[in-house]
Amino acid sequence: MRASWKGTISFGLVTIPIKVYSAQRDRSVSFTLLHKECLTPIKYKKWCPKCNREVGSDEIVKGYEIAKGEYVVLTDEDLEKIPLKTVKSVQILGFVRKEEVDNPLLYRRVYYIVPDKGGEKAYT
Repeated sequence: MRASWKGTISFGLVTIPIKVYSAQRDRSVSFTLLHKECLTPIKYKKWCPKCNREVGSDEIVKGYEIAKGEYVVLTDEDLEKIPLKTVKSVQILGFVRKEEVDNPLLYRRVYYIVPDKGGEKAYT
């Protein structure tokens, strides 16, 4: 299983490197679509309706619709330049009992935290 987030937990002068994992598994069932006659998996084509032809992956770009039918094209380099405010540290200010949290939406997903390399002793 791969960590969904890596960062640190800090309280006071103590900082512990951690990894966060989902504590829930997706138990949904997924099916492969098959051709009824020969049981071959169905393939999906990337199709341009304007050019009326199949399009290769090298011909596809990402676009954000700014008005009906009007797009701004973004490259991977453009997306990397966007300054995202990411949190790399969680500061613990205190603990509360579950009954004190009045928003049940905060419990939709459950996670568990494990120490990252070098943080085992402090985490314990």
